[in-house]
Amino acid sequence: MIYPKAYKLLYFIIKYFHKNFKRNPNRTELIKLLYLTDLEYYKNYGEIYSEFRYIFYHYGPWTNQFHQMLDYMRGVEIAELRKDPDENYFLYAITLKQPRHDVELEEDIRNVLFNNLFIYQESDLKQILDVVYKTEPMVSTERGSAIDFTKIPLNVRDKRLEYRKKRKKKLEEISKLQNKIENHDIDLLTAYKPFRDRANELI
Repeated sequence: MIYPKAYKLLYFIIKYFHKNFKRNPNRTELIKLLYLTDLEYYKNYGEIYSEFRYIFYHYGPWTNQFHQMLDYMRGVEIAELRKDPDENYFLYAITLKQPRHDVELEEDIRNVLFNNLFIYQESDLKQILDVVYKTEPMVSTERGSAIDFTKIPLNVRDKRLEYRKKRKKKLEEISKLQNKIENHDIDLLTAYKPFRDRANELI
């Protein structure tokens, strides 16, 4: 097994295409969707889900790790179909064989991927390419260089972290206030115990 998370993404995307788009994805679509999913996942969680290391290749994001995963899965989890015998153009389908590894996606990555698949289905190619090429980190990456995801603004993640910090601080303040009240109550109980005992005797 090479990249377990990329393995799950590839399996899910290919299966989703067949079930919901009624067609098989090609190699270019797969690498673009993997990249876009990693892009959105990084914006939210500050890390690349697939564990791939992308470079700006001839026409966009690419990694040899992608081809390693296709080689690993070909003939077992996925089938590679040549659309035209005279062209280097391949489509991919899920086989009937049982996957060798876990293919269940965690909720966080499922949400990101579902959103990307919906956008991909409802957008034309130019819109997709604009997202790939006209946003960070591709904008400031030179052709042939590694794509640096740290250039992506982590607005959503920063807001989440800031919220967590504020929430933690608020909970600490509430906890201190509760402790203060409890200590004060104990002091009152101690001070008024003789009066309460005397009252009980009279009753």
